[in-house]
Amino acid sequence: SGTYTRANGSCSVDTLKLTITPSVTPTFTQVSAICAGGTFNLPTTSNNSITGTWSPAVNNAATTTYTFTPTIGQCATTATMTITVNQPAATFTQIAPINVGGTFTLPDTSINLIVGTWAPLPINNQTTTTYTFTPTAGGCQSTMTVVVNRASAVVYPNPTPDGKNVTINWRNLKVPDNSHVQIIVYDRLGRIVTKRDLVNSGNTGTTSEDLRISGYSNGLYFIRLQTKDKSIKYSTKIIKGGN
Repeated sequence: SGTYTRANGSCSVDTLKLTITPSVTPTFTQVSAICAGGTFNLPTTSNNSITGTWSPAVNNAATTTYTFTPTIGQCATTATMTITVNQPAATFTQIAPINVGGTFTLPDTSINLIVGTWAPLPINNQTTTTYTFTPTAGGCQSTMTVVVNRASAVVYPNPTPDGKNVTINWRNLKVPDNSHVQIIVYDRLGRIVTKRDLVNSGNTGTTSEDLRISGYSNGLYFIRLQTKDKSIKYSTKIIKGGN
């Protein structure tokens, strides 16, 4: 600011007083580094109350420097902020899909020798699950989805008029040869009606059974197939009293 005087010939003097306001630099709290694919927000109001916009558009795949441009009329300068995007470091060989009751192991050391832990545990061999790997030394997490195929058994005829000569085919359950297989029939109240123990011989995986429900009322019944150690389990329904 200051006072400026201009001589206007010999008759008069003009005086002009100018006040110069210094530009304000917007300040922001540094946004923490994120992992690739993560989220973050760039505030549109600075810590010292300057409003404006950022450019370019947010990029959560690569480290980027953003420029903040104040809204016109605030006598403020631009500001910049660099957001670091860390790439997931741990890499693993994808585990092949398994059937229900199958087994697999989640390695605690990645291909590139990063040690860590998985969650959730214990592993789930009944349904498809996504597991998250967290490095012991910190850093970006990795994920792996293990697909569990819903193998099925075939029961026919269904409906059945009396529950006799019902064919049960469990080949798709991949029961190991010579394993003991239990066939359990329940009524709607969960009471056991029939229980049979069989041995899976070769690749047959098929039996014709009398479910012993002829003396029971018509309606819905449940059939449960399981190996003796219960590593393979499958449940289905059958209706007694159909045409």
